[in-house]
Amino acid sequence: MKATDNWFRTLKEDMTVDALDSEDKEGAMAKKQLYNVIEQAQEVHDMLGEDDQLEAWVQSKLTKIASMMSAVQHHLNYEYKEEPGEIE
Repeated sequence: MKATDNWFRTLKEDMTVDALDSEDKEGAMAKKQLYNVIEQAQEVHDMLGEDDQLEAWVQSKLTKIASMMSAVQHHLNYEYKEEPGEIE
């Protein structure tokens, strides 16, 4: 099994548990988490120079972060896109 398969299975399980608990404020929680991610990403960005050499595990983590954010963005773009023929 590929690592991405495990990640998607875990994400699906987490989403199922979250869907069962309708009292939670998922949007507010997500925004707080994203705020923290933005703050941390900006700090890391500012630490790095163009010619810095990073350890393999750091490169791997950055690649994973980018992939996971891309997956979330693509999912939300799909979920919130307008249906064909809808008028704004």
